Amino acid sequence: MQQASQRVDQTEKPVRAEHCTLYQRSILLDVARRTLVRGLARQEALPFVADQVAALAVAALPESDRVVLLTPAAAFVTLWRRDDGDLRGCRGETTASRPLAAAVAHMALAAAGDDPRFSAVTARELPQLRIEISVLSACTPIAAADVEIGRHGLLVVQGSRRGLLLPQVAVEHHLSQRAFLAAVCSKAGLSPDAWRSPQVALWAFTTESWEEEA
Repeated sequence: MQQASQRVDQTEKPVRAEHCTLYQRSILLDVARRTLVRGLARQEALPFVADQVAALAVAALPESDRVVLLTPAAAFVTLWRRDDGDLRGCRGETTASRPLAAAVAHMALAAAGDDPRFSAVTARELPQLRIEISVLSACTPIAAADVEIGRHGLLVVQGSRRGLLLPQVAVEHHLSQRAFLAAVCSKAGLSPDAWRSPQVALWAFTTESWEEEA
């Protein structure tokens, strides 16, 4: 299941992916892959690689495309094995703190090297991995009864404990509404029924996702 972000900010207004054309989506997939190719070579500082790859890609675009890819957005990048479809890494942010292209580049590197569930991705593995990008809407409070499977991703917060699951997790694992709520609580290190407590904040968001061809 996908890795939770560490931040949430309900005042941000990130780019919605439906505002990205197919061309812009292809550019973002290319940014993610180019960043990984350079980053996994381990010859440059990773933040520099992410920022430079994103900047070079955006600079070559027409103004209408640059505007979208330079708009602050919250994004997740997920890496999947091509051979068996298994998850290889996933990281993201819920706060729109970087331009969309830069957010994708940074989260691609984080998915490859900063997902605590997996060992770091190697350069040799990269050709066998498929990249998926998800762009998040702003998080808004939601009642448990209003959660819609396939539409809502969930973020649960209690004190310093946070857990996040993307909308596609519930679909991929055939979770009911209650099972999805229990899963996101477990992700936060809480009891499965913690969502019932008034001390627990439940937030929802939507995503638009796209990926490389299998």
